[in-house]
Amino acid sequence: MARIDLKSSCGFPIVYDGEELQVKDFSFKKKIEVTIEDVKSQLLNKELNCPAIFYKKYKGLDNNNLYKDKGIKVNFYVLPPNLAGIEFVKTRATKCAKYPRIFDFAYGGATVLIQKYVSPRKNRVIKANVKKKDNGSPLSDATVFILESERGQVLILKTDSNGIYKTTLEYDKPYVV
Repeated sequence: MARIDLKSSCGFPIVYDGEELQVKDFSFKKKIEVTIEDVKSQLLNKELNCPAIFYKKYKGLDNNNLYKDKGIKVNFYVLPPNLAGIEFVKTRATKCAKYPRIFDFAYGGATVLIQKYVSPRKNRVIKANVKKKDNGSPLSDATVFILESERGQVLILKTDSNGIYKTTLEYDKPYVV
């Protein structure tokens, strides 16, 4: 696979080589490989055992604590093109807190499901098909998960703040949230 330069789509000096993310002037605090066991409760077929790794999460992108000192978390997700039985690979469901959270799709296409569940009779689900350079911020107290639905790599930048409501992020492109 050719190297994919993500600077124009996410604003950070990141290159994806088909296996790993490589950064220049920045670093990730840690990398987590999310396995099928971590996602099994969300699958239709609980007996599946492959793919072993569902996706990779790179946590804490930063440069000399620039973002950490401002209470901002920058994480990157890499969803490979794969199936788990008849289902596309997907992220674990994530509950969005009351603080701002932005998903920026740096590469590939996906389906995003956002659910705001109050009760069996009061339930709101939003489905969005997204592509490279799309971005958005889910409803507060909603649950979000992302499916790799186009049989290609999906690279996602997730930015959120730790209780800071008025945060300015500097990027190479404007955000529409």
